[in-house]
Amino acid sequence: DLAGNASSCNQTITFNDAVAPVISCPAAITVPCGSSTDPSVTGMATATDNCTPSGQLAITFTDQPSSNQIIRTWTATDLAGNASSCNQTITFNDAVAPVISCPAAITVPCGSSTDPSVTGMATATDNCTPSGQLAITFTDQPSSNQIIRTWTATDLAGNASSCNQTITFNDA
Repeated sequence: DLAGNASSCNQTITFNDAVAPVISCPAAITVPCGSSTDPSVTGMATATDNCTPSGQLAITFTDQPSSNQIIRTWTATDLAGNASSCNQTITFNDAVAPVISCPAAITVPCGSSTDPSVTGMATATDNCTPSGQLAITFTDQPSSNQIIRTWTATDLAGNASSCNQTITFNDA
């Protein structure tokens, strides 16, 4: 007032942050099978927000893997709990055929079963496809006293490798 008397009060101004951050995902990427999928290799999401400084935005990710790719969901969350998400696709390029091992050559009496449970099964490993998902098949080329069995292992990308097993009949 004119006599110099003063009083004061505080006013609180609260910002209502109802706007989610704006997030940008890294581009889809194809990497060789078995490569690292760490974000330092595949890219990091970035985000901006109208209230939360960029250094305080929480940017996280979760992965949903399948046989030949990962769908990575990136989420940016601001200090008010608002969140937005985007997806990045990481695809594995499988250009390597499985490694197959044939059972040893075998001699069986004439008339014996040539079922693989008797003559042996091929095994295979692959750099991308889990062993339980590798297709292992065989075809037989019979002759008068033997069978040449060709075993083939095929991975989920369609890469295949083969080996041969000889089954000989002994007419004793």
